[in-house]
Order: sequence, then C-alpha cells, then structure tokens
Amino acid sequence: MVSLLVLFGISSVYAQNFSKDIAALNHAYYDLNKSITISSTITAETGEKRMAKTKVVMKNIDDYYMENDQSEILIQEGIKIAVSHVQKVIIIDSNYTDKKSDLPMLFYDSLVKFYSTIEHTKLSNGLEKYHLIPKIGSSEYIEIYFNRNSMLFQKVIVKSYDQNNKGYFTISNQYSYAPILTGDIPTITSYYNIDSHHLSSKWRNYELVNYLKN
Repeated sequence: MVSLLVLFGISSVYAQNFSKDIAALNHAYYDLNKSITISSTITAETGEKRMAKTKVVMKNIDDYYMENDQSEILIQEGIKIAVSHVQKVIIIDSNYTDKKSDLPMLFYDSLVKFYSTIEHTKLSNGLEKYHLIPKIGSSEYIEIYFNRNSMLFQKVIVKSYDQNNKGYFTISNQYSYAPILTGDIPTITSYYNIDSHHLSSKWRNYELVNYLKN
C-alpha cells in the first residue's frame, strides 16, 4: 500500500487504517514490560546538531520510570514523583485514578482531521511508515516508523519551523528496546520517606512540593 492519501472521498478507508494503527501502537505500551532508549537528534537548517537520550522503563502505564539529563518521572504504587534537575524541584502527587480505561476509538478516528495528507508505505526492511502533513501548527511533516508484528515505534521524525530563529529544524527519535533488569526502576523511598514526608538525603538540596501531605 504505497499511495498519497488525501483525507477526502476514496481515501477514507486508509484514514480508518491510520486510526486503527495509531490505537494499536498506543495500546501496545499499556503493559509493555520493557526498557526503552530514545535517542534524539535535533538538526538545524545550518547543519548544527544536538543529541540527547531518554530512558523509559515501562512495566505498564501505572508502573514506569523515565529519565533524561533534565528530569525524572517515577510512577509507582499510586504515587507520581516528578524531578526537575534544572529547577531543583521534586513534586510528589497521587497517581490514582478511578479506573484504567483505554481512549475510545472515536478519539483515534478524530485524529485524521488534523492532517491534510496521510501516506502509508511498506518498507523493504519489514517496517512500515506513515508520512503525515498537519493542517495547522509549525510542523511541516511527521514520519512514524513502526514494526507491524510488535506494533512498537521504531523511529519518529518531525520537521518544524522555529519562529524565533526563522528556520526549519528536524527532530529524529530512534527507539530501541531491551528487557527490564533488576534496579532499572528506582523505589519511592530512594526519593521520599512517606512516613516523615521528607526527601531522602540524596535530594536534600532540592525543593519539595508535596501534594500528598495535604
């Protein structure tokens, strides 16, 4: 299926496929039980590049850990801990919800309205790609590469216009997956003592914003 899909008329069937694929990609992460490394490269029109890595250890949507150079997020046992290394602040809050529920299919069906073009390609390396052109916003295009068998993201590329610098830049996120190892996900107590409502000694120089204490 290699075709330019404009979201009118006969291309509605392909728009439906896009909606179903995005829903399946989203659902695949609910109980992933894998460690993900996201390698990001930001390339300016001048050729200047910046690189960064983000690690995500995800057992499921209610038990995961994310870290990069600027921040950390831990969700565990109904508690959310967000760390900003830039502002030296730790925010602690409840992560309990009434119930775990998937987004309705109507939500994914509505996504097609935001793109003037959706192009689907099967690649020779076994991956599939969606090339999207948004109707509004600063992004010129979005490309989503995924594996049909696992329904996991492999790469996402976004080309956007920077209003401040008056030039285009491209963000490329490459995804790699590995088993979760012992110690990959820190414990709540490595940040915070629930009984005393104090940060652990490692974080004594950070400001605590504690919504659990209220």
